[in-house]
Amino acid sequence: MCSRQTPLPILKADKHAFVALMRHLREIDGDQYTILLVQVENESGSLGTVRDFSATAEKQFSGAVPADLVKALHKHPGTWKEVFGPDADETFAAWSVSRYIDQLVQAGKAEFPLPMYCNVWLGSRTQLPGVNYPSGGAVPHMLDVWKATAHSIDMIGPDIYLDDSERYRQILDAYHRPDNAMWIPETGGSEEYGRYFFYALAHGAIGFSPFGMDQTGWTFDTDEYPKLHSQNYALIEPINREIAQWNYEGKLKTAVEEPGQPRTILDFGKWKATVTFGLPQYGEGRSTGSKEHDGRALIVQISENEFLVTGFDARVQFQLSNQETTQRPEFLRVEEGTYQNDLWKMSRLWNGDQTDFGLNFNRQQGKVVRALLGTY
Repeated sequence: MCSRQTPLPILKADKHAFVALMRHLREIDGDQYTILLVQVENESGSLGTVRDFSATAEKQFSGAVPADLVKALHKHPGTWKEVFGPDADETFAAWSVSRYIDQLVQAGKAEFPLPMYCNVWLGSRTQLPGVNYPSGGAVPHMLDVWKATAHSIDMIGPDIYLDDSERYRQILDAYHRPDNAMWIPETGGSEEYGRYFFYALAHGAIGFSPFGMDQTGWTFDTDEYPKLHSQNYALIEPINREIAQWNYEGKLKTAVEEPGQPRTILDFGKWKATVTFGLPQYGEGRSTGSKEHDGRALIVQISENEFLVTGFDARVQFQLSNQETTQRPEFLRVEEGTYQNDLWKMSRLWNGDQTDFGLNFNRQQGKVVRALLGTY
C-alpha cells in the first residue's frame, strides 16, 4: 500500500516490471494493436486488514487529508477521521491504493499508451472492508475517491458475480458515469447471466466478459457453452461496430424479461415500443412470460421513423406516443438482414403475416430487422 512516504524501492521495482511489460507489448504488437486493453493489478486492495497500520501510515493518517482530495470530494479540511468519520480507514486505503496504481499506469503509458483499466472485487456498506472484500478497492462507495486520485486510469470495471437482477442493475448504475466507460471485465459464465448482457448494453457497455469460458470447470461443467451467452454473441457479432456507434450516440435501448414482468414499454419520443415476452408468432393474447424468463430485446432508433430491432422470445409493437392523435401507426417496410462493411444488406422482406401482430423473434434464432414506420 502506498502513501507519500512509501519506500522508493517498492514503487520503483513495480514500475520497472510494468514498464518492461509495456515495452515488450510495444515491440511485439506496436503496429497491429491486437491487444486493446491492459488490466493493471487484479481486484486491488488488502484482505486481512482495513488499511496500512505501519508507523509511516499512522503518521499520515493522523495528519490532514490532502487538499486536492478534499476539494474533489467537496469536503471540509481536517484529519482523515474528521473528514470521513467511520469510513476514514477504508477511504485512506482507497486513496493510497489508487494513487499507487496510478503511478504505475503513468509509467506504463509513457512506454506504450494503451488504454488501461482496473477491475473491482465488489463489496457493500453492509460488509466489512478487508474481511468480506479487499479494502481500498474501487467499490461503489469508494469510486469517487479513485476517480479523484487515479486520473491516468481509463476505466474502472466491476467484476459482477451477482445473480440477483436488481443488485446487478444497481452495480451497472453505479459504474455507468460520465467519467467512466461501462466495462465489465468479469461476470458469471453460467446460464442465468446471459440476459444481463442486454442490461449492460443499455448502460453503454463497451465490453462484457463471462468468466471461465475455457471450460475448465470453474464456471460450468457441461461440454457446451451456456446457450444464452452463445446466442448473444452470435447475434451481436455481425453488427457490433454499428451497435457501438449507436450506443455512443444514445440511440439504443433494451428490454429484459423479469419473472412476473412479461411486458416493457420503451420511449422513443414520437414513438413508443411495447416489448412482450413469450407470445406466439401469430395472434393477440395476454402473456405470462416465456418459459425460462429469459426473453430479451434490443431496439435502436436509427432516425425518427426507422428502427433496428432484434432479440429472443420477444414481440415488439410500435405505437404513437401521442394518444390523442387520430393517426394510426403502420409498418411501411420491414427488412431482415445484417451489416456488411458498414452497409446494411437486406436478405428478405417481411410480409403482412410476419408483421400483423408486431415484430416477433423466437427463442432459438436471433434475427435482425430494420423497420420503417409511418402513419395513416
